[in-house]
Amino acid sequence: MERCAENLEFEKAARYRDRIAALRKIGDRQKVIFSKVENQDVLGFVTSDKNSVCSMLVFRGGRLVDKQDFLLGEPFALDEMRREFLAQYYTSPDRIPPVITLDGEAADQELLAGLLTDRLGRKVTIHVPQRGEQARLVEMALKNCAQTLSHETDKTGREIAALDELAKTLGLATPPSY
Repeated sequence: MERCAENLEFEKAARYRDRIAALRKIGDRQKVIFSKVENQDVLGFVTSDKNSVCSMLVFRGGRLVDKQDFLLGEPFALDEMRREFLAQYYTSPDRIPPVITLDGEAADQELLAGLLTDRLGRKVTIHVPQRGEQARLVEMALKNCAQTLSHETDKTGREIAALDELAKTLGLATPPSY
């Protein structure tokens, strides 16, 4: 960049400057996230008046190795949505982790855990954390959901997260619209 500037190649120097700034920004944002649970999936579900999203954080060997977002279409009761997603996504034993962490209860959760245990061939636990590290991971998944949903709607991620939290607090099946 400096060499280009000395040679009066200002446009080329500006491109190098922008590339350096972009690399620094990526390095600053990159975080390595660990979990005390070796292998688990952490799922959050958020709905708006027209769409619903599931965000999955995949931990293997205690490290975050993947993040996936799923647009689920028309919203319906969250506990039913969780059950349907888990039953359809975890059809193959190689996808099923021993621990699945959810943002709320799934309909027929014990039955579902039994089904996944049979598919995997060893015990699968489905749980909803209330506090601690696992609850923070769920919050991260919910923020990812809100961001994905905000790209699909005209609302910001913060607005979607606030409406979703309001719906949970009031016991509503779907968030209120405005």
